[in-house]
Amino acid sequence: MIFTGYIDESDTHGSTPDMTMAAMLSSAGRWERCERRLRAIQREFGFSIFHGTTFATLKGEFAGWSGQKCYDLLMAFGNLVADHVTECITVSCEHEVYRKHFLDARPAKMHQTSQYGICFLAMLDELSKLVAVRGPQHKLSVVIEDGHHNAMDTQRLFDERRVGLKRKESTSFGRTACSPKNNAPC
Repeated sequence: MIFTGYIDESDTHGSTPDMTMAAMLSSAGRWERCERRLRAIQREFGFSIFHGTTFATLKGEFAGWSGQKCYDLLMAFGNLVADHVTECITVSCEHEVYRKHFLDARPAKMHQTSQYGICFLAMLDELSKLVAVRGPQHKLSVVIEDGHHNAMDTQRLFDERRVGLKRKESTSFGRTACSPKNNAPC
């Protein structure tokens, strides 16, 4: 069975951002059911794409929403995730920690992985462990939201990690892809 992890980041603006990255992991069949239910939620509440900052400020499609409608949508999302997502993971990295323990500590000839990349690798390691405990017949594929300028570097990181894990005979990696936010199933 192929498990797919959908990854998105937040808090990446400014010169020294503290970054948070989250993933939702599930199987293809569960993602299909999740997509159908999400479309029903979108129709019921009258929005097309959920952007947290737009929702939090009640702008765009969420302008004029009552507190109760906002609460009801969040409850619907909670039920959606509980019913269709296998695992949810969050990784965060303060910019000062990244600078001190990676940038300032790395050897001069070592490739400079971005703070985004460090979070992605931590996420990838955790996702691969979650799939590996289900047995060697399972594969992990990853889809990452393409809105960040470092998103395209995740393919290199994914391939490097895949090679390293093959030596350990660990999780089988499927594929990785970058995709717009509106292509994520949930």
